[in-house]
Amino acid sequence: MLEMYSLIRRTEGKTQLALMFAFQERSKYSGVFFFDADSETTLHEDFARIHDDLDLGCPKDKVGAVKRWFDSEDDPQESKSLLISRAGLINPNEKELRDVDIIVEALSHLPLAIEQAGAFIRARKCSPATYIRQFESQRERILKFSPKLSSYNKSVITTWEVSFKRLEADSSIAAKLLLIFCFLDSKRISEELMNGVTETVLKMDEAGNENETIAEDNGVNADLVDLMMNPDDFDATIERMVALSLVREHTETVGEQDTRIFSLHPLVAYCGRSRAGQMQKKEAAEQAICLLSHAFPEWSRDFRYNPVF
Repeated sequence: MLEMYSLIRRTEGKTQLALMFAFQERSKYSGVFFFDADSETTLHEDFARIHDDLDLGCPKDKVGAVKRWFDSEDDPQESKSLLISRAGLINPNEKELRDVDIIVEALSHLPLAIEQAGAFIRARKCSPATYIRQFESQRERILKFSPKLSSYNKSVITTWEVSFKRLEADSSIAAKLLLIFCFLDSKRISEELMNGVTETVLKMDEAGNENETIAEDNGVNADLVDLMMNPDDFDATIERMVALSLVREHTETVGEQDTRIFSLHPLVAYCGRSRAGQMQKKEAAEQAICLLSHAFPEWSRDFRYNPVF
């Protein structure tokens, strides 16, 4: 304790606060990690050390593996405990505990959404079962709820709305691409799918003849093709989405090839879709289908898509 006190006395500002918090709250956590940010080299060394300590098994991308571990979904038990605490549930019965499980799964263990769900239950004096019914039937209204008694009183939708608007202000094509992402599998969007628009594919026509087609022939918008034709522009677009916490990125190794995978939290995807206008949603959904159609021509040969909004 004297050693820790001496260390804290020698530090200042944010570092001192971080050390004080880690020391005072140490009983609540299974471990505390420290990063030496004096230089890029020492930072990478600490990422590598933590990767090995956690045995994350991704030697080619240790930094990315550690980032994904810190960004990973909260422990289910911690998510349930957070909801029970915020909702003010005292000695919840078996039915309430089952409903708590349903809620944290529906919110994909996002701490902000769980905290606000708990605040909603407490403020409205409703049961977890009632919250589930309202969430299923009036999801947008529930996600717009702003808790008055929480330390963070913005709604889930409002929290991300700032990021959506900043992305729109920065780049219209980036905003368009994000909305397309919202209509794809939010947990796994491969860079290979996106790169596919730069290639020609063989597609069978109605007479049974195979013809070479480009992405525009399959309905992919020219501005999206132009973006993918310029890797630097595409990388900058993804980096902006990641910086605004709208998209996550990691690298997977298949054989000898590294592939980037993009993902969105399911609630980000929902908010992205719900805030868009009818024509925007229709275009984005159609572009998502066109991307898949061009990437998988055999799958799409007999596929017909008629979006309904």
